[in-house]
Formats: sequence, structure tokens, C-alpha cells
Amino acid sequence: MHQGHLNEDFARRSAELEKRLGEYRSAAQKYQALFHQFPYGITISDENGEILETNVVAEELLGILKDEHESRSINPEDWNIIRPDGSPMPLEEWAAVVALRENRVVSKVMGVVGKDGGVAWFNVAAAPLHLKGYGVVITYHNISDKIQTEKALTDSEKRFQMLFENAPLGYQSLDENGCFIQVNQTWLQILGYAREEVIGRPFSDFLHPDWKEHFKENFPRFKAIGEILGVEFYMRKKDGAFILVSFNGKIGKDAKGDFKQTHCILQDITEQKRTQDALEKRLLALTRPMEDPEDVHLQDLFSIKDLQKFQDEFSAAMNVASLITTPAGEPITAPSNFTRLCSELIRSTEIGRANCHKSDSILGAHHQNGPAVRPCLSGGLWDAGASIIVGGKHLANWLIGQVRDKTQTEESIRAYARTIGADEEECAKAFWETPSMNVEEFQRIADLLYTFANTLSDMAFQNLQQARFIAERKQAEEAIKRHQSLHSKLVANIGDVIVIIDQEGVSRYKSANIEKHFGWKPEDVLGKSTWDNVHPEDIEGAKKFFADLAREPDKTGVLECRYRRKDGAFRWIEFTGVSLFHDPDINGILGNYHDITERKEAEKSLRESEARFKALHNASFGGIAIHDKGVILDCNQGLSQISGHTVEELIGMDGLLLIAEQSRDLVMGNILAGYEKPYEAMGVRKNGEEFPLRLEARNIPYQGKQVRVVEFRDITESKAAEAEREKLQSQLLQAQKMESVGRLAGGVAHDFNNMLSVIMGHAEMAMDEMDPANPVFADLSEIFSAAQRSADITRQLLAFARKQTIAPKVLDLNHTVEGMLKMLRRLIGEDIDLVWAPHNNLWAVNMDPTQIDQILANLCVNARDAIDGVGKIVIETSKVSITDSPDQNSEARPGDYVVLAVSDDGKGMDFQTQENLFEPFFSTKDVDKGTGLGLAMVYGIVKQNKGFITVQSEVGQGAAFKIHLPKHTAPAALAPKKSAEAPAAKGHEMILVVEDEPAILNMARLMLEKLGYKILAANSPSQAIQLAKDPPGEIRLVITDVIMPNMNGRELEERLRMMHPNIKTLFMSGYTANVIAQHGVLDEEIRFLKKPFTKKILAARVREALDGSD
Repeated sequence: MHQGHLNEDFARRSAELEKRLGEYRSAAQKYQALFHQFPYGITISDENGEILETNVVAEELLGILKDEHESRSINPEDWNIIRPDGSPMPLEEWAAVVALRENRVVSKVMGVVGKDGGVAWFNVAAAPLHLKGYGVVITYHNISDKIQTEKALTDSEKRFQMLFENAPLGYQSLDENGCFIQVNQTWLQILGYAREEVIGRPFSDFLHPDWKEHFKENFPRFKAIGEILGVEFYMRKKDGAFILVSFNGKIGKDAKGDFKQTHCILQDITEQKRTQDALEKRLLALTRPMEDPEDVHLQDLFSIKDLQKFQDEFSAAMNVASLITTPAGEPITAPSNFTRLCSELIRSTEIGRANCHKSDSILGAHHQNGPAVRPCLSGGLWDAGASIIVGGKHLANWLIGQVRDKTQTEESIRAYARTIGADEEECAKAFWETPSMNVEEFQRIADLLYTFANTLSDMAFQNLQQARFIAERKQAEEAIKRHQSLHSKLVANIGDVIVIIDQEGVSRYKSANIEKHFGWKPEDVLGKSTWDNVHPEDIEGAKKFFADLAREPDKTGVLECRYRRKDGAFRWIEFTGVSLFHDPDINGILGNYHDITERKEAEKSLRESEARFKALHNASFGGIAIHDKGVILDCNQGLSQISGHTVEELIGMDGLLLIAEQSRDLVMGNILAGYEKPYEAMGVRKNGEEFPLRLEARNIPYQGKQVRVVEFRDITESKAAEAEREKLQSQLLQAQKMESVGRLAGGVAHDFNNMLSVIMGHAEMAMDEMDPANPVFADLSEIFSAAQRSADITRQLLAFARKQTIAPKVLDLNHTVEGMLKMLRRLIGEDIDLVWAPHNNLWAVNMDPTQIDQILANLCVNARDAIDGVGKIVIETSKVSITDSPDQNSEARPGDYVVLAVSDDGKGMDFQTQENLFEPFFSTKDVDKGTGLGLAMVYGIVKQNKGFITVQSEVGQGAAFKIHLPKHTAPAALAPKKSAEAPAAKGHEMILVVEDEPAILNMARLMLEKLGYKILAANSPSQAIQLAKDPPGEIRLVITDVIMPNMNGRELEERLRMMHPNIKTLFMSGYTANVIAQHGVLDEEIRFLKKPFTKKILAARVREALDGSD
């Protein structure tokens, strides 16, 4: 036994040991996983600094393999460590050494120089390990990127300071009193002062005496407006000389938005002014024999196609956006290399576009000593501009930019996007798509731009001089006619290839520049037929031209044809020739070849462009017309389709003939006023049909004059759609109004009918116990009648709102109406004839017969009240099938309907009355003659039964109401005949009455006990369940309210049937909601007693329930 216990104990201890070993192994595995997957490098050393363990991240960060790592110690010979300033870090400063020495956690920034000489920067944290055999644990967090970013920021700040001080423009900042806060080195160099001679002194101290007052008057305006552009002052240099300086500036504000200081750049324009004055004098000298130079534009001096190509190539090579504009900012060339950030995002907003235009205008100011370089006011991108000046006249600006400064941050463009309302995320994406440069790189490109602009200015000036040369050439041509020498004639025409062709078409002379233009040397073509190099398709016309020219001395002519180059390609030339066969020096036709290939290509492009425009013009979705003072000059096919006139008929027509008479004054007034916003008018087609139009017009230049282009858009369909929308909106408002009344009715019906039940019940019971001769009997009768009238009003409200509880039956409408005729005749009186006109073979309808009674009673009473004295009311039935929804009644739906119509020959109704006919509480009767709910109730009943109602009436012509009720396919039941009133039925069964209103519960108990029944009364569903668990006898019937707290009548019935399967149920309520009726329609198996009720009605319903079968 003892040995057995030992064995068990050994096994238990072995199991525990194995379990602990497993836990240790699991912990070790977790430690190893954490150690090697930790995002920082980790090394563990002993007390002497010998490295014991290294994780994978440390190997990667330090670039040393694990085996090499763990053979190292804390030894300067094994590691090359440097401080943040780049100097060697001595061993005693190393984090691990400090941690071991001072027994505390140490964190340092240390640089580790690798084998390749590269430096990796780490945030090194060393902590002592208080474990035997261990010394310190070290973590390495690579912060190289952070160090480089900080270094780049520091370098950037230094560069900015250098750029600020040495910028090509001077800078100054003034405080609110106009005293200097700061200036840059360029400012000091321009004016010759030392910085300490300037800071703190008033700006006016450095102005010409004549300009000081001007500054004092305008400085407050500058602070108020916030910006100045191109303001000029004469300033005094330190040496006493005065220079003209141009200022551009803005104000800076503090965090509260108040003025803080000014920021202005300035430029010495003294020399520029002198040069400009000299150039203006030079231009004046060129005005004869040229035209007025004020009419000279850049487009007159250069081919725009060449300029565009030059600009495109410059933009592509320099990676900048580029555009040439007029001094007013209107584009001359198309934009080149524009960035998405500017063209699609910034300029798409109103604020961004305004800032861009403002920047462009600043760049457009001429700068004599170099390009204008500045950050754009819209987005802060680098922009530059250079002016093209010809003879002192500012012809154009060449602008470049949309370049991101390398130091600019994404947040700056995000902030700007928020300021101008642009898409912030898209702006951020586009920001990084934008080319980037530092200021020096961009400045070099701007300088190159300035050189090119000056070159264009010189070339333009030379072209102006060419105007004088052309005049001299014309004089030379005249000299040819006066028989000057061949040499003089050739010099006059040296700009093109000069030729002499004899009577046979043989070339007798070709100027040497033919090789430059066509590749032929003169000797290649001399003595040979000119027709050899003319395009085959042009030879016949060329020969005819020469023959006609040769017939008359001194006759001149111009021919366009294709001439072959030596390489086989054909070029279009314009040959201008003069017949000089009578001149012995010429003896032929003298002329020149002028290459017009580019012009021909441009003309072809223009024709194609015009064809495309014509196609787009005709493809427009609306009609377009160009008119001059109303006369149509041109139009598209769309206008023809709209108006019914052909295009040929429209051109030359008075455009007002397309406008209906009632709109012509409006249209003519808008034409005279130059109105350019869309507006509506009535048009008229060729067939006389009038239709609604939407017109929009603009003034445009056309064939050398200002005309008006108009878009005609037929809005017939949109007008119809708008009318339909208004119609549907009206129906929606009516439905919402009905819903509101329904909620009101449903909200009050339950409590109101409960109170009326108590009033009517007690009044009735009191009258049963009283002799009718008793004077109080009449008072009780009035109380009973008033309660009945109140109940009728509640019922009418519920009927209008389609909330009343009904029990539909399949009816023959003819039989149902016939059962009411006797009562209706009594209702309308003897002076009015009631005519009944039933339709044979009428379809059945599914409807509560009491609702038919309500409809006929209300319509007949209204008809009676509309007849003064003697008259006639007609009740008729019919059937109709509707296939489409009639336009005049959108409530109608396709289907088969039984029609119940009531018409009279009374006074009829006007349109306003008919519009409000079915509104609840609307009435044309005296206040004491009606509630205004009758027709509203009829409308509600008809809608509850999925029908619709139409009304036809005119003042003095009577009225006709037609009720359309859906056809029912089941056979109809005959309306039950109303029997003479019988006494209240009695009984002896046990009845459980459940009602949460104590007054009704007590009244019902008294009524039923007087009828002989045994009553169990419960004031809540929970009490009813308790009574039903142990009743004093068999409960044959439960009478329960429908709407009660915590549990409704339907739920109570289900609970009671679980205890008494054979129990029968009679529900009672003034408003059932949807507990026992869906949308007010009772289920067929439901027995229902509507509140308020009389004792006789209660007795009858109880007896029906007890005697009926489930």
C-alpha cells in the first residue's frame, strides 16, 4: 500500500512538472515572438557590455548579422557612433554606458556610421536589467527620416533668408504709423543705406519733398483697402540722388483680423522709364510712311501659329505652364501645359479665379530690369511674366508659372482650397501632380523667358521697320515700270524667289534663294520649262494665266499654284507677275514666288472649322438664330423644326414674326436693352399654333459688326410636366390634409364616443323608468338627442378620414337604394319630386349598406337645400368601364364601376365653391344649418371603398354628383328589409364585460342586468383574466373594449379562448384603429358593437352573439 501511494504521488508530481514545463515553453515562445516581432531593434548585454541577444529588427537597422552582433561588446573599436552635430560621441556618453553607470533609463539620439559610410540615426533607449547575468536592454528607433526632414527644414529656412535678402526685388514692411519694421538687403542696395539707418524711421523721410504729402494722404487708404499695385514714388538715395520706385503690396493682419503691418515689394524703374521714353520717341520716328502704330497688335507682327508652337515647345522643355496675353489679359495664344490644379480646380471657383486674374495683372506690369517673379495670389505657386514692348508700346505679356515651390506644404494648398471653396482632396492630389522647383531653378527659367520676350520685342520692332521696307518695295515696283535696271528690280523683290519667264514658259532667270526655298540651284532650272515643276493639276490654269498676262504690256496678275521642290514635295506658291515683254532688259514676265503653303493650310483648317461649327450649329438641341436689329442673318435646322419654316424662309425674315403678338413688346424691349438672361415668351409656328418658348440672347461680333445670337427652346413639354407636377402636388396636399383630419378624428373618437355612450345610456335607462308624461322625460329626451347628434358628427369625421369601422357586404345597389326611397321622400318633403331611375342588370358592389344610407341622405339633403320651392331630384344607377385615366379626373383608375348619381335642378355652384366642396367644415349654408362635414364624409366613404366622385354644376343649372364604386364579381345579396322596432331582447346567460372606462363599465353592467343577464365586470384585461380563471359559472360571452392600456381587445380574446374555447366575443369601440379592422374594414367573423350605443342595440347585439354560431 505504501509503495502504491509513492507511485501515485510521483506520477502526480511528474504531471505537475510537465504542465509547468509546458507553460514555461509557451511563455518562452511568446517571449521570442514578441522579441523578434517588436517594431524597434533590441539588444541585451551583460554587466560588461557583451551583447547576449539581438532581434531581427536590430540586424536590419544596424546592418549587422546576428552572429556579428552578438560577438560585439560596448567598445568604440566595434562601433562608430556620432553625435547629432556629426562629431564623434565618446564612450562615456553612450546610452548603454550611462545606464550601466548610473543605474537609470537613458534616452539619446545617436548616429551609427555603417560599413558603407552611410549614417543611420536612432533614438536609443537603454534600461538596466536587474537580473543575474544581465546588464542592460537597448532599443533602437530609426529616426533618420525625421532628422533629414529637420535638416531640410533648417536648410530651407536658411535658403529662404538668403533668397529674401538677395531677392531681385526690394522688400519693406511698415507699421501702422508708416515706420519701417523690416527691409531686405536688396532694398538697402537700391537706396544705399545701412539697415540701422532705416529701421524705426518714417517712410516719408526717404521720399522726395513733393511726394511726402501724397504718401500721408494715401497711406490710410492703403491700410483700409489692403492692397496697392504699381504705385510710384520718387525716393531719395543716401547719396542724395532721387530714383523712381514702383511698389506692389498688401497689408498683414493679426489673429483678430486687425491691421498689423504692410508687406511691399519695390523696384527701381528709373532706367526703365528712361528707356521707355526713348523707345516711344523711336516709335514716333517710324510712323511715316506706316499706318498709325496704335493700330499695331502682336498678331499683326507675328504668325500666331508660330508663336503657339514656340510657346508650346518652351513650356514642354521648361516644364512650366505658359500663355501669351494682351495687356488687358485677353489670351492671344492657347494655354500650354496648364496644370489641373489651376485650370480645373482653383479657376473653377469665383474667389480662385479672381485671385488668378489679380496675379496675372500684377505680372502684366512691365519690368525693365528683369522678369516679374512672385508667388501666385491663388495657391502660392511660382509665376513669372515678361512684357513684349515695341517702340515703347506694351503689346503683350508672356506669362509662365503654375510651379510648386519645393518648400510648399500640402497643408497650405488644403487651407487655400477651403478658403476658396474648392474640393480639398482633389486640390491635394493635383498639388502633387504640379511640377516643383526651388526659387533658383524657377528664376533661371524666368530669366530665359525675359530674354525670349525681349527677343520677340526686337523682332516685332524689326517687323515694324519692315513696313517701311514694304513701302520702299512698292516704290521699287513702280521703278520697274519706269524701265529701271534689272538689278534695282531684283533688289526690290529680294524677299521672294525672283523669276523671269519667256513667251514659251522657259525659265530665263531664277534668284539664288530658290535653293533655300525649293532646294533647286538656279542652274538646275534655268533654260528648262517652268511647267516641269508645276503640279499636273495646275498646269493648264498656269499656262492660261501666262498667256493672258502676255497679251497686254505692264499687265499684272496673281496666280496660286503648286510648285515642286527638288525632294518631290509640292508647295503652294503665290506668283505675282508683270508683263514686261516690251522692256529689252526683261523681255518676259517678271515675277516672284511667294510660299503660301502655311496660309493654304490655315485656310483649309478654317474651312474645316467652319464646317464643324455649321454641323454643331445645326445639331444644337434648340433653335439658334443670328439677327441684326430683328432681321435673321443665319439660323440652324433646329429653328426650322421649331417654327415650321424652312431655313431658306427664315433667313431674311423679321424674327418678331416667330413671336406671338402678346409677347412681341417684351421681346423687342429685351432686344433694345441688350438683355442676356433667359426669359419666357410665347412663340408662333408657321401654321399659327402658339407655344411657350424659352429665349436667351447674347451680343456677338459677326462679319465685322455687333449682332445678336438667340437660342429658341420649345418648352411645351416642360410646361406640361410642370403643370402635372403642380397637379400632383395639389393631390399630395389634399391627401396630407385628409391624413391630418383622420389623425384628429381617430384621436378624439375613442374618448368622445365613450363619453357619449355614458350620456346616451343613462338617459335611455332613465327614460325607460319614467312616465313619458313626466316633464323631466322631455329633458332627458333632449339630452339623448343631443348625444346622438354629437355621435353623428364624430361618425362623419371618421367617415371623411376613412377611419370609420365598416362591415362590407356584397350588394345589389338597386335593391339597397329602393329600401331607402320611402325614408328619402320623407326627408326631402312633398314639394320636391324624387325620381328613381335604376339601371337593369347592374353589377354588384362590396360595401357596408349603412354607408349607402349615409351617402344618399347627405346628397339628397344638400340637393333639397339647393332647391328653392318646387323642384326635382333624380337618383339613378348605371355601369361604366374606364380604359384610360381621364385627364379631367386624375383620381379615376381603369376598371369597371357601378355609378350612383344624384342630380337636382337647384341653384348650382360656382367654380370656387366646387374647388372647396369636399373640404371638412366648408359650407355655404348658414351657421345653424349644417356642420360642413356632409360632403367631406361622402368623399371619405367613396375613397375608403376605392371609388371616386365627380361633380358637374353651373350657377343656375343645378348640380350632379356621380359616385363610382368598383364592380364586385361575387353575386349580390338582397338588402334586408327593415322590420318594425321590437322590444329589447333579454336573456339569463353569464357575460364577462371588460372596459377600462369605469362609467361605461357600470352603465353596460346595469343595462345587461336589467335585461336579465349575470354579469362579471372587469376594468382591465388583467382583471378579466383573473375572473375567467375561476368563474361562478360558465361564461358564454365576453364583451370587451378594443382599445385598452397594456393589452387590446383582440389579444384579450385570444387569452380567454385558451381558458374557455367555446366562449364568444362581442367587441365594442368608438374607434378600433386597426386592432380588429384593417383600414376600417371589419373581418367577416368579427362581432362588433359601435359606441355610442343604446340599450336596445346592446340587447340585440348580445342576443345575436349568443345565438349565433362561430
